[in-house]
Amino acid sequence: MEMPSEEVPKFAELPQADLLKSVGSKSCEAMTESVCNNDKSGIETEQLSENYKLNLEVPLNSDDVNLGPEMEKKDDSEKISDDDDDDDLPSLEDIEKTEEEINSGAKCKPFRIEDEPTRLTDEDGWLDILGSGDLKKKVIKSGEGAGTRPQRSNWVTVKLTGKLTDGTVVEHFDSLKFILGDTDVVQGLDLAIALMEKGETAEIIVPSRLGYGNIGRPPNIPPDAELMYEVEIFSVEEVGEETDLPLEERMKIGDEKRERGNFWYGRSDYSNAIHCYRRSLDFLDDEKQDFRNPTSELQKLLDTRLKVYNNLAAAQLKMDAYEAALKSVDFVLKVQPQNVKALFRKGKILAAKGKNNEAIAELKKALKLEPETKIIHQELAKLMLKKKQEEKAEKAMYKRMFGTTNVSSSQPKSQLRSWSLIVGGIMAVVLGVAVYRQLHG
Repeated sequence: MEMPSEEVPKFAELPQADLLKSVGSKSCEAMTESVCNNDKSGIETEQLSENYKLNLEVPLNSDDVNLGPEMEKKDDSEKISDDDDDDDLPSLEDIEKTEEEINSGAKCKPFRIEDEPTRLTDEDGWLDILGSGDLKKKVIKSGEGAGTRPQRSNWVTVKLTGKLTDGTVVEHFDSLKFILGDTDVVQGLDLAIALMEKGETAEIIVPSRLGYGNIGRPPNIPPDAELMYEVEIFSVEEVGEETDLPLEERMKIGDEKRERGNFWYGRSDYSNAIHCYRRSLDFLDDEKQDFRNPTSELQKLLDTRLKVYNNLAAAQLKMDAYEAALKSVDFVLKVQPQNVKALFRKGKILAAKGKNNEAIAELKKALKLEPETKIIHQELAKLMLKKKQEEKAEKAMYKRMFGTTNVSSSQPKSQLRSWSLIVGGIMAVVLGVAVYRQLHG
C-alpha cells in the first residue's frame, strides 16, 4: 500500500523555526563561525557563499522554488582542491583571526549571505591587518577595485598626513612618490598601503614598532610614538627596468635611496640600510656605460655610486659580512686607489678578519693621505698594540714548546753547566765519528 505523498511547502511559507530545521541549525552556526574565523580553508567569500548555497541546497532567490526530492546534490568532486588557480586564494587583508580573539568576543559582523562581505572589519570599520590589534586600516573613501591595488616594487603616488595621538601633524606630503616595499616609508605604511586601492582614502594606525620605534624621529616624533595616518592613493605604476630611465632621473632616485640608507644606518638598522644601498646601486650601476672617459653627468653618477659602495661596506662591516664588505671597498679602490674612506674601511675589515699586517698597511696608506685624521691614528695605534701583544704571546708559546722557559734565579749556573756538558758531549761524539771515517776511509 502506497503512502500518500505530502505536499512540500514553499520556501517562503516555512516558519523561521521550521526553516532552521530544514537547513540544519548546526550548518547555520558553522556558516557564521567559519566566516568570523575567516574560513580556515582559505576560500574567497564569494566562493564560500556559493559552496554554502550548494551544501544547504537553498538558492539565494528562493521565493518560487520548492524543496523537493528532485533537487540534485552537489558532487564532492566540485570542492576546491589545493591545485586550483591562484584566483581562489584569499585576499591579503583576510587574515585569520586567532582563537584567543574569537574567545575574547572580538567584534565581527554576523554572516549574511545577501551581504557577502569581502573583508573582515570590526563594527567601527577597522581592519586588523596583522591580527595583533595594533596595525589597523579604515576605509574613508572606496577605491577603484581590488585589481588596482599596488604590488611590491610598484611606484605609488600618495597624499599623506601623519599625526601623533594628540593631533600634532608630524608628516605631510601633498604628493609623495615611492616604491612600495623598498622601505622608503615606515614598515607599517608599506604593509597597509599594499591593501589599498587606487583612488582610495584610508586612515591607518601605525604602532611604534612598525613606525619610528624607541628612537623616534627628533625633533617632532618622540620615542615609542603611535602614529595616525591619512593616505590617499593617486596612482600606481610599474617600475620597469631601472637602466631604461633617463640618466638624470636615475641619478635622482639613486641618491634618494642612498640618503634613505643613511637614515636607517643612523638608526643602527643596518639590514634596511643595506637594502636601500643595494636598491640605489640598481639605479646607478650600468654596464652599458663607458666610464673611462665620462661626461660631466656620468662623472656625477660615478661619484654617487662610489659613495654608495663606501656606505654599503660600512653597513656590511657592522653586520660582520666581511667578505661582502671587502668586495664593496675593492670596487671603490679599483676606481679611486687613494680613496681614504675606502682604505680606512678596508683596514678595519682586514683587522676583523685577523689579518693585522695587511690592515696596518692599508691604514698607513690612509694616514699618509690624511695625516690629521684622528680616527685613523687611533685605529692604527690600536692595531700596532695588538700586533705587539700577539708577537709577545707567540714568542712565549715557542719558548714553552722548546722548553726554554725562564728558570729561577737560584739555578742559573747549574742549568748552564748542564747545557754545556750536553753540548760538549754531542760535539765529542761527532768529532770521533769524523776521525774514525777519515782513518778507515
